[in-house]
Amino acid sequence: MFKDFIKRAIAPIKPNLKTCLDFGSGPTPVLASLLKAEGIDVDIYDIFFSPKKPKRKYDLITATEVLEHLEDPLATMHELKNLLNPDGCIAIMTLFYKGNWENWWYKTDPTHISFFTKDTMRYLAKLLKLRLTFIDERNICIMERLTL
Repeated sequence: MFKDFIKRAIAPIKPNLKTCLDFGSGPTPVLASLLKAEGIDVDIYDIFFSPKKPKRKYDLITATEVLEHLEDPLATMHELKNLLNPDGCIAIMTLFYKGNWENWWYKTDPTHISFFTKDTMRYLAKLLKLRLTFIDERNICIMERLTL
């Protein structure tokens, strides 16, 4: 899952990446380890497993399988945006809802409390004044901080 995320979402922007925050890294920060192996300086943050708040700015912030667990994803995204360097990106992975609620397994996880569509991601980027630079059909989008 993480190797595919790196290939599809991060590799196209990797030449410009020096620093990354793996937001919501979980108990075993696999993505952070893979990115470190690629030569990227990675910090981790997870409210339960690595709760020390980040203090610097990043070229990339990843949030893989995290937004659906948040009570106020817009507030969190504002915080993440403030941790981005100019031209930095937020790479998000969350399964997009496509209109078949009865058969959508994602809703059965009781810790999933926020759900997103591709249109929601477009709207979120607009609210945050971020440029949506990539969105696929399933679960990945990248939002870039606009240089002022």
